[in-house]
Amino acid sequence: APRAPRAQKRQAAVLTADARQRSLDEQADRRFRSLVHDSSDVVMLVDEATSEVKLVSPTVERLLGHSEQACLGADPFQFVVDDGADHLLSLEALADRGTPTDVRMYHGNGQVRWFSATVRRLHDDDELDGLIVSLADIHERKMFELQVGTSERRYRGLVETAQDIFAMVDDDLEFTFITPNVERLLHRSPNDLIGVNVVELVAPESLMNAQELMDLPREGADGRSVEVQLINGHGEPRWFEVMVTDGAHTGSEGWIFTARDVHARYEMQRSMEAATLYDPLTGLFNRATLQFRGSQRIQEMATGGMVGIIQFDVRSFNIVNESLGFEVGDELLVAIAERVATGLRSGDLFARLGADEFAVLSSADSLITLLDLAVRIEQMFDEPFRTGGRDWSVSISIGIAHTTSRRDSAVQLLEQAAIACRKAKSAERPVPVVFEPLMREVAHE
Repeated sequence: APRAPRAQKRQAAVLTADARQRSLDEQADRRFRSLVHDSSDVVMLVDEATSEVKLVSPTVERLLGHSEQACLGADPFQFVVDDGADHLLSLEALADRGTPTDVRMYHGNGQVRWFSATVRRLHDDDELDGLIVSLADIHERKMFELQVGTSERRYRGLVETAQDIFAMVDDDLEFTFITPNVERLLHRSPNDLIGVNVVELVAPESLMNAQELMDLPREGADGRSVEVQLINGHGEPRWFEVMVTDGAHTGSEGWIFTARDVHARYEMQRSMEAATLYDPLTGLFNRATLQFRGSQRIQEMATGGMVGIIQFDVRSFNIVNESLGFEVGDELLVAIAERVATGLRSGDLFARLGADEFAVLSSADSLITLLDLAVRIEQMFDEPFRTGGRDWSVSISIGIAHTTSRRDSAVQLLEQAAIACRKAKSAERPVPVVFEPLMREVAHE
C-alpha cells in the first residue's frame, strides 16, 4: 500500500517537469517570434550539436517556398546548392567567420535563388540556445551584379524591380538616377532626389563612417560597403548597407550605389547582444557582465582603493514559488530588483546572478563603506512587497567580499561573496557577513 503514494508522487513530479519544459519551450518560442516579428529575412534557430532547425520565422514560406513545419528538424544545408565551395563546410565555420556569405538555395518551387547567410552564436541567453542563421534574399542584387555590364535599358529594367535601392551619382556625389523603390523603402520621391548630394541623406551619427569611405581613392572605394543610417522621408533614421561600385564597370561616369535595408536585422542583432549582457526577467546585468565589469574595476582601481561585491539571497524564496507559483515568484524578483536599483549610487553595478541571487559591484575607500552599503540594502527590505494579491515580508542573507589588490579577479570575489552569503544564511539572525579566508577551508570540508 505505501508504494502507491510514492508512485503517485513520482508521476506528479514527471508531470510537473513536463509542464515546466513546455513552459520553457513556449517562452523560447515567444521570445524568438518577438525578435523576428519585423524581420524581412528568414531567421532560423539551429541546434549547434545536431544542426537541426528548432525554430524558424514565418518568412521562410514567402522567401524560400518551404513551410515552417517542413523546416523544423531539418538541416539548413539540405536547402543549399552544393557547388563544391569550400566556404560552406559547416554552420560552425560560418559562425567563426562572422561575416555574411552568399549562397544559392533551392526554392520550394524548384528554382535556385541567392541568399546572404549570416550565422551567429547565442551566449548567456536564458531562453534561446544555439545558432542564429539569418538568410537575406539578395537574388535581385546578385542578378544585377552578374548583368551589370549590359545596356542601360536592361540595367534600368532590372533595378526598378529589385528589393534594394540602386542609384547612380556623379563625381560630386549628386544623384543622377535612383530606382523608384526608394519611395517604398525610404519614403522619398525619386524625382526629388535628383541633384541632391548623397551626404544630405546620411544621419549625423553615420557621417564619420560615410566620410571614411568617400575619402578613399577611387580604386580603394570600388566594391567597398559600409553600414550607415539614412534619414527617410519621415525624418527617421534607418540602417542600410551601402555598397559602392565604380561606374566605369558599366561604361558610365560617376558611381553606382546599392543600398539594402538592414534595419530589422540591426535591431534584432542589437536585441541579441543585449541578451548576452542583461537578465531577461529583471533587466539587470547578468553574471557574465558583472564578472567582466568587475575585472575592469579591479584593474582600474586607484592605489589605496577597494572594490567589493555584496551578494544577497532572498530567504525562503521557494515558499513563494511553491505556494503561489513561478509567475508570482518572478513578479517578486522584479519588484526586488526595482526597489534595490532605485536605492543604489550611480556608480554601483547591480546584477542578478540567477534564481533569487543578486549582487552589487561597488568601488569603495574602505570596508566600512561597503558595510554601510550592505546595511542600506538590508533596510530596503523593511517594507513588505505587494505581489500575487498579498504583502510579502522578505528578508535577505548578505555576503561581502572585497579586495585592494589588482592581482585578484571578479570571479574570485564572486566566489568569496557566495561563501560569505551561505555563512550568513546559516546564521540565526540575518546580519551581513564579510568573507574571511578560513571560510573557504570550512566550505570545502
